Amino acid sequence: MNRVLSKTYSAIYPDLSDSDGVVELKLRTAPLAASEEVTALYAAGLIDIETAVPASMHALGSSSEEIDTTLLRLRAKDAKACACEDEDRELQKKEREAQLEKTKVEIKNTAEQDAKDAAAGPSKD
Repeated sequence: MNRVLSKTYSAIYPDLSDSDGVVELKLRTAPLAASEEVTALYAAGLIDIETAVPASMHALGSSSEEIDTTLLRLRAKDAKACACEDEDRELQKKEREAQLEKTKVEIKNTAEQDAKDAAAGPSKD
């Protein structure tokens, strides 16, 4: 089918062919029902967003430019989310380190207090 389309295009528009006189057209079609399958594959984690979005948008009749724009927007959103996750992990790490330091100080203070109590002798109640 692609060969027939390419030859027909070249015959109709010979001046738009490249220097070799070759134009290659590719027919891209997808049934709208395929979007349900794409959704299921994405939900199951079998395909990533980079595969799911073009397939779904193509099934809806979106142009290549619309698909590319959407992918760029999703990549930017994903990069921002990754940066936020990295920042969250760093804050959690600092919180754990602070909690560990606090626990160490409490243990040291308890040990010092136990030593003082032991040096003072048994309490007289």
